[in-house]
Amino acid sequence: MDFKTLLLTKDSCTLSWKKPLSDGGSRIICYVLEVLNGDDKYKELMRSKNMQYSAKDLVEDREYNYRVKAVNDAGESSAKEMTVVAKDQLIHPTCDLRELPNMCYIAKEGSTVRLKIPIIGKPTPKVSWKKGDDEELTDTGRVCAESSAVNTTLFIRDCQRSDAFKYTITLRNSAGTKESTIFIRVVGKPGIPVQPVKFKDVTADGVMLRWGAPKDDGGSEITNYILEKRDSVTNMWVMVSSSVETNFMRVTGLHEGTQYIFRICAENKYGVGEGLKSEPLVAKHPFNVPDAPAPPQMMSMLHNSAYLAWSDPRKTGGSPITGYHVEYKERNSMLWKRASQAVIRMKEHKVTGLTEGMEYEFRVMAINLAGIGRPSPPTEPYVALDAIDAPGRPDVISITRSTVTLQWTEPQFDGGHRLTGYIVERRDLPSKIWVKANN
Repeated sequence: MDFKTLLLTKDSCTLSWKKPLSDGGSRIICYVLEVLNGDDKYKELMRSKNMQYSAKDLVEDREYNYRVKAVNDAGESSAKEMTVVAKDQLIHPTCDLRELPNMCYIAKEGSTVRLKIPIIGKPTPKVSWKKGDDEELTDTGRVCAESSAVNTTLFIRDCQRSDAFKYTITLRNSAGTKESTIFIRVVGKPGIPVQPVKFKDVTADGVMLRWGAPKDDGGSEITNYILEKRDSVTNMWVMVSSSVETNFMRVTGLHEGTQYIFRICAENKYGVGEGLKSEPLVAKHPFNVPDAPAPPQMMSMLHNSAYLAWSDPRKTGGSPITGYHVEYKERNSMLWKRASQAVIRMKEHKVTGLTEGMEYEFRVMAINLAGIGRPSPPTEPYVALDAIDAPGRPDVISITRSTVTLQWTEPQFDGGHRLTGYIVERRDLPSKIWVKANN
């Protein structure tokens, strides 16, 4: 029989035994437990089928001899003896950390931690907990510890990232002192990406964004970033991409002149972290539209068309001129019409479709990558008529001290209309200014 002590103190002990390997061919009727009482005299303590007995009121440091026998129909077995000295057992205190791999406990942010650790020691150890190097834990508060004779338990309510720390457990009893260190690792959603959001290669329809990875990855690798945009028109967040694998991305499809704010969130396997907002950005080219050119010059005017020429504007807006638009309108109209739907590449253009006899004004606008610039001032009004040929050279018929009589021949082509008169001009030498000589 396996005869042993389960519990031993200075004034009591608990004994136990097991069935014999062989019952001798007959069932066990009972067990007899005896204690030596004087010289070679045993006193019976128990005759029962029970296989455990608690002896009380022992005298400290006295030696007690016990024996147990099994009884069947054939009689009693040989005795199994054991000597016990009545005194408290001393077992060095220790923690059973076999269920804690690498001495590290992983807790999820926002959860409640109940970390129960078995303790060993006789007498029962006094247990204390310390967070870090100097923060003693009590049995109350959000982070606290409770202990019993066989376990010590760490409680963390609403676990936070700041709870990720080294924790020291100290066990003390009369047998000695034992310190054990464990680590709490708190995992959860990642932190906010590192600001600022940087803009690069800004155009009228796109921008390159770059940001920093979060300082706190939530205890798990960042799997991707989520990028959103919000324009000043709808003021609503719209998803750009939920699977950005790097910390930069070019956003396209923006509307020129619209103001945008961007928001970036980091994501890991535990969730999506807080978003980082950018400064406002207006989608536009890094240069401006061209200035207004000077008014175009009228090179020739016919009854149904006009031929214009012009120069580049003084300021191109920082981008090369890519073309022009020419517009015209009737003198008394407010409505400007475009002379060509296609962009004009040259600095001259023939405007067609004019109505004979109507007065027209013309203007021109330069174009670059930023868009269409402001229009030039309009030309003076021009009448849509074919040009009249020059008259013949004037001849002097007579001359006096104060008058001169001239004659000339009619123009070969009258422009398609009857001539109504002539304008005569004169210039006093050596002046170069011509003045009207007739009424």
